[in-house]
Amino acid sequence: MQIFCKIFRFEVVCEDEEDAVIVGSSPAQCHNHILQSINSTLDMDLLVVRPGGNDNEERGCRFFGLSHPSVQNVLQACPGARKCSKYKWVKFEVCRSEAEVESVFEAEKEASLCHEALLRNIRFARHH
Repeated sequence: MQIFCKIFRFEVVCEDEEDAVIVGSSPAQCHNHILQSINSTLDMDLLVVRPGGNDNEERGCRFFGLSHPSVQNVLQACPGARKCSKYKWVKFEVCRSEAEVESVFEAEKEASLCHEALLRNIRFARHH
């Protein structure tokens, strides 16, 4: 999967199906399109598609890895990054508390964010 971020446009292009492009104005919008496509393909409402809001924006960024500190560091180091007026700058901490680390791992177990959890939910739904 390749990810391109342009001003006011976020694209997801499937490697083996370049005509299948998902376009949105944000990572969250593309994430919702992907969840809708998965539900449609499976012909079941397995994944919850959430309306807009801060939680939804955070989930979209997490899904695409944009909330990972290494990625944020690279983005913030890009020439012209300061011109992105809507970007929320991140201060990096050396160490996280154990509770914060646990909450990140817990969130990653959700089917809309984790491939293994999605496969587990699909198997469960098909057998019940």
